[in-house]
Amino acid sequence: MMRRSTRVTLIAGAVFLTKMAGSFVLATPAKPLKLANPLAIELVSLGKLTVKTGKTVFMPGTAAGTRLVIDFAEVAIDGPRLQAKKAAVAGGDWLTIGPDNVATLDIRILVETQDGASILIHGLGRTDSAKFTSGAPCYFTPLFETSDSRYAWLNKIQAVAKGQSQGDTVVFELYEVR
Repeated sequence: MMRRSTRVTLIAGAVFLTKMAGSFVLATPAKPLKLANPLAIELVSLGKLTVKTGKTVFMPGTAAGTRLVIDFAEVAIDGPRLQAKKAAVAGGDWLTIGPDNVATLDIRILVETQDGASILIHGLGRTDSAKFTSGAPCYFTPLFETSDSRYAWLNKIQAVAKGQSQGDTVVFELYEVR
């Protein structure tokens, strides 16, 4: 005697009943299925964040671990809604490295848009310090602050970024989280 089992599969809002020893039978649900998760995360591109590093101060054995204070010589954001470059004041990373090679980024950058708005970008991130220069990714969670009404929308968003080292430059893909 052949044993028959039935499997239920949900595809694009329709229920498919599949008999293992038979054919497909399509059945639509009696009421619409809500497949969208209201907590699903959507990422909307803000563009590319390119950081060229400058002078680095190396401080081993601090209370927080090994600290590197890394100057950002050049910063550029190139995206559909935001284009900016590093302002004339300091920007950099106050990075710490723990005993397990986990590096914690602490980035603060003041940028100026092409139309004159000042925007502070700050946030934390992580990378594997032992593998970063060999291409391991680093992650950064930027927040924005501005008093310019044209860019006030930035004050209300959380962003995420994934970057990779290319010599003395780190290139991030920057996204708004919705």
